[in-house]
Amino acid sequence: MSPSIPINPSDLPTEWLEWDDSLTYEGMIVNQGKGVDKNDTDYISITVEVDSPEEYQGLTVKDNYIPLMEIPEGGNAARRRRAMNSLVQLGQLCRATGWTEPFDIGDPPDLVGRHLKFMIKNEMYQDRLLPKIAKYLF
Repeated sequence: MSPSIPINPSDLPTEWLEWDDSLTYEGMIVNQGKGVDKNDTDYISITVEVDSPEEYQGLTVKDNYIPLMEIPEGGNAARRRRAMNSLVQLGQLCRATGWTEPFDIGDPPDLVGRHLKFMIKNEMYQDRLLPKIAKYLF
């Protein structure tokens, strides 16, 4: 066991650091999950480890809800439009990671290990600001 280093409590942070939401971030997807929401809509979630900017390197940011909806064939225009709008996030993610192969909504591609660029927004969660992916860049 290595010797412990004493910590002065007055030197410890007391506020969560806010991420800069004006920057473009680059990173690699390190985890991907899949679930079904209360409306029976399939979705995926991803965790990205930041490569740059350097001051955020090694930190992780998540996108906890990327809906996976089928586009209804022969449905009315409003249903098709709603489905298309729900798929914008997935479309941005596929383009940002370079995914071009067709896939089944029920079996989304494994994007772990893929690199991408993105922007974040800080959202309040349980009295602290947490970064969340706001937009994928391509």
